[in-house]
Amino acid sequence: MPRPSQPILSRELICRTALNLLDRTGRFTVPELAQKLGVSVSSLYHHVAGRAESGEGIRGLLAGRFTSIGDDTPWAAGVAA
Repeated sequence: MPRPSQPILSRELICRTALNLLDRTGRFTVPELAQKLGVSVSSLYHHVAGRAESGEGIRGLLAGRFTSIGDDTPWAAGVAA
């Protein structure tokens, strides 16, 4: 099957979907992630190098939620925010 003219996947979409699976089930596998996105496993590997890189992307998504917290904010207050 030829590639679509508009990309279906992005690293961010893959990582957000993996995070959603983690939230719902407490885990994710690459085949489950591919099924949820409606693509083949090999299509995922074009964007991320498997579970480890997906994990890094998830950490980046989570860390991005704390970027607006100033350096002088105590860590407990930052987490609470």
